Amino acid sequence: MSKLIKIEKALFYFLVFAGFWQMRLVLTLAGRQFNEWTSFYFYATDFIIIAILILWGVRLKSDFKGSPKSDFSRFANIALFLFLLFSALSLFIAQDKALGFYRLIKLLEFAGLYFYVRYNFIKLFNWQKLWQCFIAGAVLQSFAAIAQFFTQKSLGLKFFAESPIGPNIDGAAKIVVNGVKIVRAYGLVPHPNILAAILMIAIFGLVWLWLEKFSTPSFSPPHRERGRWRGWVFLIAILAMALFFTFSRSVIVVGYISLLGWLIYSWRIRAFRRRIFLIGILLFIVNCLLLIVFWPYVSSRYDLAVIGGSQALNLRQFYNQAALDFIKKSPILGIGLGNFVSILAETYNKLPPWIFQPVHNIYLLIASETGVLGLLAFLAFLFLTVKSAWSRRCDLSVSCLLFIVCCLLFLGLFDHFLWDLQQGQILFWLVLGLLSAHSSMDRTQASEA
Repeated sequence: MSKLIKIEKALFYFLVFAGFWQMRLVLTLAGRQFNEWTSFYFYATDFIIIAILILWGVRLKSDFKGSPKSDFSRFANIALFLFLLFSALSLFIAQDKALGFYRLIKLLEFAGLYFYVRYNFIKLFNWQKLWQCFIAGAVLQSFAAIAQFFTQKSLGLKFFAESPIGPNIDGAAKIVVNGVKIVRAYGLVPHPNILAAILMIAIFGLVWLWLEKFSTPSFSPPHRERGRWRGWVFLIAILAMALFFTFSRSVIVVGYISLLGWLIYSWRIRAFRRRIFLIGILLFIVNCLLLIVFWPYVSSRYDLAVIGGSQALNLRQFYNQAALDFIKKSPILGIGLGNFVSILAETYNKLPPWIFQPVHNIYLLIASETGVLGLLAFLAFLFLTVKSAWSRRCDLSVSCLLFIVCCLLFLGLFDHFLWDLQQGQILFWLVLGLLSAHSSMDRTQASEA
């Protein structure tokens, strides 16, 4: 059994490190035309998650005392079960039942990941190792993203299923600077916004490690201290630079405001103050240098006059209105889990195919697909999860997770990747599971292995 636990732990840490790569198998059904949002996939990370859940099941079967039976009556779990129930019921009126069933299986998979993290993280895993794995994966993504930005093309990383990008490739995310198309950094994920969210959370994790590791006096020789400082400065600079090159307005603005809020909240702990001040100065200097060097890009991307009449804003308004129409049409059970894009394409069949995407708001998307009852159950689950963590907000790990979760939930008002893209779903449910684990259990049980 000890060997199986080691395999289980190795798979989980590998998922944290490499869970955002997009290696996948496209499962085509006869008569279906490919569309990113209405197709079927099996990702390499699906295999890892399923393997982890199977190993957990084997462990529970052999050690029934480890079963989380006493926690399943908690209100947050009940709310989540109700949401899963409403999602399943929505399939009865779904137009595309095959797609709806596939999305339900995916939702159950990620709910399983959430429960796994909630009931196993404290017992089996180490918070410091988790952040180290996550940051290592984010740094790898950062190197790829920076190289993509300066070369303005894909790097040929086919093994990692790198997205095809270039200034003249249709569908690639770009900004326009003085009439020239500039490709935004993708890393190894399907869109710059997802990469930006990963990098922003990695910066949170790096700050956590910095505060946790250096909050006590160090007795290392001066030359070793200087070497360690150079390493921390390098990591923050790389992550901040890659984040900058995503040009993800919502993630950068909301993310840095959330990080600033967490640092201000943590300032109450006297031992952290010097480190917080140095972190703030470092991030300020790095971003000021990037702003000075790449000012034409920033002024183009953040021009309020351009944003107000941009295609991105107009399309978001179009999707929002369509979602509200679908909710009015079927307020109780929605139009069916995963069916938003297919119904949108049928309703507005004279528009070009590239327009048909999910509404860029996860709350409207959930309400339109699973009904108002489904949205209420989901919101209750989120509220109860955050509420249970609030009582332990003085803990550095819990406060960090609270600000990360609030950041992601706010981003959900402007994008949909947390809900229907594999990498966003892993990020979302993993963070919720960590928050629930650290808020409901005693961290003194944490393994140091």
